[in-house]
Amino acid sequence: MIKLLHFADAHIDIANYGAHDPRTGLPLRVMDFLKSLDTIVDTAIEEQVDLVIFAGDAYKDRSPAPTF
Repeated sequence: MIKLLHFADAHIDIANYGAHDPRTGLPLRVMDFLKSLDTIVDTAIEEQVDLVIFAGDAYKDRSPAPTF
């Protein structure tokens, strides 16, 4: 049996408002999205997933800001 992890709609750049992380200069909400991606990777490794499927929408549109 194949073990897979599926996720979608990361929208990393959708929250470019509010408080900013003083260390990175990125909005705290963006930092939350990035932490979630780290959790996805960690889970895939820990669970020895055979296949990770990212179904799209890394950003809110086709032209993300260079910051992201």
